[in-house]
Amino acid sequence: MGHVLAIDLGTTNFKAAVFDEQCELVAVRRVRTPIKNGPDGEREIDACVFQGTVKRLLQSVLGDPKVSREAVQAVSYSSQANSFLLLDEKDRPLGPMLVWNDAQYQHDVELVRQVNALNKYAETGMPRINSVGVLPAKLNGIKKYDYDRWARAHRVALMSDYLTWLFTGKWVAELGGTALTSLIDIHKYAWREDVISELGIDCLAFSELGWAGQDLGVIDQDWLSMLGLPHDCRFVLGCLDQYAGVIGAGVREPGELCETTGTVLSVVRRTNQSNLEFSDGGEIFVGPAESPGQYYQMCFSIVGGGFIEQYQIANDITIDLEAMNVELQHICSRRLQIELDRDQSRLMCEPVFIGGDGTVCAGEFVAAIMVGVADELKDLCEALCGDVLPREIVCVGGASKSSLWRGMKSRILGVAMHASDCEEPACKGAAILAFKALSERETQSSSQA
Repeated sequence: MGHVLAIDLGTTNFKAAVFDEQCELVAVRRVRTPIKNGPDGEREIDACVFQGTVKRLLQSVLGDPKVSREAVQAVSYSSQANSFLLLDEKDRPLGPMLVWNDAQYQHDVELVRQVNALNKYAETGMPRINSVGVLPAKLNGIKKYDYDRWARAHRVALMSDYLTWLFTGKWVAELGGTALTSLIDIHKYAWREDVISELGIDCLAFSELGWAGQDLGVIDQDWLSMLGLPHDCRFVLGCLDQYAGVIGAGVREPGELCETTGTVLSVVRRTNQSNLEFSDGGEIFVGPAESPGQYYQMCFSIVGGGFIEQYQIANDITIDLEAMNVELQHICSRRLQIELDRDQSRLMCEPVFIGGDGTVCAGEFVAAIMVGVADELKDLCEALCGDVLPREIVCVGGASKSSLWRGMKSRILGVAMHASDCEEPACKGAAILAFKALSERETQSSSQA
């Protein structure tokens, strides 16, 4: 079996990595996600910029001297959820891609109310929302405030759908990530067409639904030629980045937990249909895994590592946790003057602090964020597991590299926090899906021979 090229479409960075036949990392490249921020809460990516960024990123990693392009047999991905664009009847983008945390319609609470009124938790695995972060809320925002674009729209495509179409010419959406739109019946593995109609968005074409790890065939010839890949290189459907990180970190058994402190904070565990519990007011997201009857349960919060990035941007400083390790240890050894107001921070989607005065140093603000995120992690884990947590939680994401932060989490949760030794777990998860598809294809070919 040859090599695999994996793409990670994250909120902070896009990454591309090549893995060998033992699923060991050969080369990786990273580039800043090309999001354009606007004055009214816009978080957008120009469709041409998206395509160009992906092309350059892939050409860069494939140009690494350690990589043999001829050995690459498949491409797959991990991706963020609820970031999307509208296209016309000729599949031409209508305006920019709206990123999941785009807030230009956040002022209109009716958009949120409409989605919650039609949501059935036991059917969608989707808790009530309090922002316009999900696809249907933003679609109705466009219909209400940008009717010219809406009137010309023929198709809606999630970011990963668009990537899949670029590579294959097929409109296919992966079930697990798409479930976070609230428009999927997670038991029937189908679109909720009645709800789509009631929301007034049934004039749009939606992608066909598929399973993570599904082989979609040979990649479009133009992309093969541009990237210098073999003529029979295939495209394999990927999955949500949080789920890919779980796969890449080696969390395979039901009940095991994996936490990611990235831009957002998330905790994920695998489960099966017999273990699912639904109740009104549930806080746990549930989505299909790679095969029928298997699911992921996830809790996440905006109170995550992204708050450190927001703090350094707001104050025009650079924060390096490893370089600040000694300073942060000293600060954390005493009582902090300030604390992160987690309730207000969730509401404002940015770090909000309590206490302190003009003498508080940057390190103390960072420490307050770290403590606040650790407290938030404890709440998320207890929401998933109740009072009985597993003895160990696997940590991935950029924050997993900080031994100080892991130790802080361990003390607050009372469990061991084990940093995954996988450098790029989301990319590796996508690669594992691709290798599985290649193996199944090889087995099928052998049985037919």
